[in-house]
Amino acid sequence: MDLKRGLLFAAVAAMVMTSFSGLVAGAGADTGAPAGSSGISWKPVVPVKSAAIVGYDPNSYADDYAYLAAVPSATFYSGSSDRLYSYPVLFYQPETDLPDEDKVLNPGQGVRYFAEDWMTYCGGSLDRVQFINLPGGKAGEAMSALNLTAAPKGQSVLPVRNPFATARDIALTNWESSQEAVVAVVKEDYPAATLKTKGTVNGTIPSSYKVQTRSITGDKDVGITPTYHNFTVDEPVKYIQAHMDWSGTVGALDPITQRGKDPDLALYDWQLGQCSASSNWNVLSGVGEDCGSYVYHWGDWGFAVTYMPTKAMSDDETGLTGLLPVPPPAPAPEQGAPQDPPSRPTTAQYTIDYTLMPGMEVTLKDKTCYFARDASFTLSWSGDAKLGIAIIGPEGAEISYDATGVSPQQVNLEELGEGQYKVAVVKLADSSSDADWKLEYSWKQNRTRLEGDCLAGAANAAVLASLRNAPLLYARPDGVPGETLEALDTLGVTRVHLVDLNSHGGDATLKGLTGHRSLFQPKIDATRYTSYKSVYDRITGITKTTSAVFTTIDPWSYWKVGGSGPAGEEPKGLFIGPAALAAAHHGTPVLVADNAGNLSCAKAWYNKFWLDAYPSRAPPSVSCMALTARSIYKHLGDIGLDRPGKENITTVADQFDIGSAWDRALVGGANAGRIMGSPVDAAYWVARCALYQAVIFANPATDPEGVDMVTGTESILPPGPEVAGVRTIEGIPTHVTAPVVQTWVSYQHRFNERASKYWRTNYVTATGITPYWDPSDNPIDEGVNAAYGQTGQYWPDITTSEVVPFYVEKAGYSSVYSTNFDDTMDNLNKGTIMWLEVMHGGNRGSGVVGFWRDDFRHNEKNPWRGYEASGSTREPDTYAMSKLVGFDMHRSVSEYDRDGVIIAILNQEETVSKNGYDFDNALENVHSMGFNGGSCLIANTYMHLTMVRHGSVFQVIDPWLTSWYASFAMATFARGIAQGMSIGECYSEGIKHVGIEYLTGQWWWDIYENVIYYGDPKIKAWSPANAWAEPLPLKAGSVVDGHAPFGADRHPAAIGSTLALEIALFGGLALVVAAAVILRWRKIRVRDLPSRARKQRA
Repeated sequence: MDLKRGLLFAAVAAMVMTSFSGLVAGAGADTGAPAGSSGISWKPVVPVKSAAIVGYDPNSYADDYAYLAAVPSATFYSGSSDRLYSYPVLFYQPETDLPDEDKVLNPGQGVRYFAEDWMTYCGGSLDRVQFINLPGGKAGEAMSALNLTAAPKGQSVLPVRNPFATARDIALTNWESSQEAVVAVVKEDYPAATLKTKGTVNGTIPSSYKVQTRSITGDKDVGITPTYHNFTVDEPVKYIQAHMDWSGTVGALDPITQRGKDPDLALYDWQLGQCSASSNWNVLSGVGEDCGSYVYHWGDWGFAVTYMPTKAMSDDETGLTGLLPVPPPAPAPEQGAPQDPPSRPTTAQYTIDYTLMPGMEVTLKDKTCYFARDASFTLSWSGDAKLGIAIIGPEGAEISYDATGVSPQQVNLEELGEGQYKVAVVKLADSSSDADWKLEYSWKQNRTRLEGDCLAGAANAAVLASLRNAPLLYARPDGVPGETLEALDTLGVTRVHLVDLNSHGGDATLKGLTGHRSLFQPKIDATRYTSYKSVYDRITGITKTTSAVFTTIDPWSYWKVGGSGPAGEEPKGLFIGPAALAAAHHGTPVLVADNAGNLSCAKAWYNKFWLDAYPSRAPPSVSCMALTARSIYKHLGDIGLDRPGKENITTVADQFDIGSAWDRALVGGANAGRIMGSPVDAAYWVARCALYQAVIFANPATDPEGVDMVTGTESILPPGPEVAGVRTIEGIPTHVTAPVVQTWVSYQHRFNERASKYWRTNYVTATGITPYWDPSDNPIDEGVNAAYGQTGQYWPDITTSEVVPFYVEKAGYSSVYSTNFDDTMDNLNKGTIMWLEVMHGGNRGSGVVGFWRDDFRHNEKNPWRGYEASGSTREPDTYAMSKLVGFDMHRSVSEYDRDGVIIAILNQEETVSKNGYDFDNALENVHSMGFNGGSCLIANTYMHLTMVRHGSVFQVIDPWLTSWYASFAMATFARGIAQGMSIGECYSEGIKHVGIEYLTGQWWWDIYENVIYYGDPKIKAWSPANAWAEPLPLKAGSVVDGHAPFGADRHPAAIGSTLALEIALFGGLALVVAAAVILRWRKIRVRDLPSRARKQRA
């Protein structure tokens, strides 16, 4: 009997231990992992020679869920090695032939160029490639289209399935075992939003409210020091409009004779700061500057008048956008040009006429709902009054102002944030009677909170899974599907992080996890995250990050080349996948701007502004930029991401989904960058940034053997090379290492050292530096101005073509110069670390810039820098802008009449326009080249997008007009690279010197310093002075803490079924009970036998 009992016990113990195998099986080891390489990521990255290719579907969320599930499989942290392992996750969309205007819809080109660079790093073959969410046969098509090759048995295909099955398949093919998993609550399809809101507000503006018109006069000589004029704004004033002009001795000739003067105007609310600024290039825009603002506070206000020569022009007034659209007339001959002696008075005698308009502000009776869209405000009134309407967001920013003055007056807004909006009704002119007004408003909800929470939850679950080296799986709000439970059991998971934001899953999902296992199986311990901050805290608690990643669940709004705004919307084309990949590398949450009230209101403002500004590229309101930026940072503070120092902020969204000004507003508080384009573009761009430490070695510029290029020629004065009989001069072949290509065509030259004699003032930066004249405390500046007499350690002059190469070469690069289009494109195709340029630019059509003309006009086909008529590379500054009429007609003949601006207006005849299509046709793969462009208006054009698709990893360029003084920022940009700063830091440093910092209260007269950084702000450009060894990849076949990035073909920790054991156990218990009953019955029967015997005897 004892032997039988022992055997029975052993059998039961074996069955129980089998059910607990997930706790005792080996998890796999990190074998021979390389050291990793620092980059944008929160930990050093070890590249993995693999790739995940997810089929893109703009009409379904299946691809987004698949991409998110692939993020932790491709980018994961190992605590045992303290490293991050990573390979790219790409969206795949086949390349197609489209009409030129639709080329924005063809991002496959960018995927192909990135794949080419990744294959180069991987030695021409991947250890593994996994195709996900691709229908049958499409995987082979993608393999061929992307020119991928993989090791034998290194290719796997996961077909299109529901998100639960796809996530299971990704988990089981990428992990052998895992004690943890992350489960996000999602739905395949979401119910349509049905909420609609309507309301009415009434009021009366009395006839006693009077419009006040005032004037201020003054004189302003050239100089950057402001002249202030303060005034008081009393209740009930709600809006201010101001116009400044200036006059000469003959008023009738003012439109001609005063264009050469260039004073600027700014408006201040002294409780808030700068509200509005105007700094036009008056030679083209005409005499006048205009400012206006909503009245945020009653009390002290003021105007500031400055006077610095400025490059800016108004498209509405001139039809020009940076680069002249037609060839201008040639400069007048020297003998016929009007001569302006240096002693000519340049003082502007100005008048500021400003109007104070009264009104009243009312709060709407209804708060706007989540994802409010298609809002309408209709103001109607009686009487003879003329009224206007301003819509004011919860953060105080003026989202819309309409002053047509005719009843009824309707304002339609595509988007509102979630919060309490106000409306200001403004009286535009005096009236004889009271104005009884009525405001009717309405909006509708376009997406439910359920949908938004689930999408944001899945994105943050992907990040958390990456940090925990755990698979991402999905559950429904009403329970856990069998596919998810299968994955949990097969991997031996005993701990689950359940991301269920705002508790849409209730208890059903939680109980479905914790109650899944039977008596003899290991239970699942589940931690539930129901608030956004709880999952944010869990992520940042691991990484202690100083980074943030913003995105939106607004579908991609695509646009046509040359169009005036969005052309349509892909119904379910989302950026949350690429944003999650970026966040996983930074170790930070994914902040969905739509899902937090203050973020959504700021986003609505930026979207409305950019939608209005896009065609003409009007500059943003200073006060609104400041108010919305503060609102964004308040949210960062609320969730614990506003930490000491500057945060690194990456926004992953296209220009119409989170308006472009969003990034510019954050400079000062953060190093801010933008990843834009379509979701397909965003995916490969994030991968290029994250793996820059590896893929930059696909660039021939990193080859120590060097590359062959063509550099520019030099010409001397006198005579210039354009005189009759001078032979044609071509570019010079050169062999260089670590090249940086530079194109200086229309730039600034000796601005403070020499041109200050012409302008009678020096440029002073917003940080108080006078370039050329002020000493520097940094040894890197030793000798930067020595060529022009200033030896020693000084801040660089604005001599772009000389000081930028000075710092470029400090970083160990070789400078290569090319000014014509063909030589420049050839140089870029041969491989350069960066391309730096200053040319005239414009946003018309596909985007346009002005290269040096290499046709019949010039004998010197590729000068190392551009020059004006009758000039040369030795002396490029031969025509000055007339102080009388403004155009560059003044023939420069001495040190006192050179304006420091090369090829300003009329001298654009020296250039030829090239557009975005020209770039697309001429460029090949530029292999993670960086780009800093001083050209106006070329950001967010097809020219910009095609550079991204051809492989540019970052761009510092302007969606707006760019003033001359951005050249100082370009110099400090190169200076920062030589000092080993990140690109985001270099960019922020430049903006600090020349422009407004909306978050810090650094106000400035120059409204046209709004260059934006596109790319990840933590990238550091490869240079000989900041070089790193090509990172070693993870050894093929390695398993990292149970994670099998080369494919899992076994699952040793699988939790087996205990059904047989349970049947046997409960069957045994039943037998025991039955036996006990029988024994009990028998005992009773035995005990009763004597009694029955006595009865029988009786």
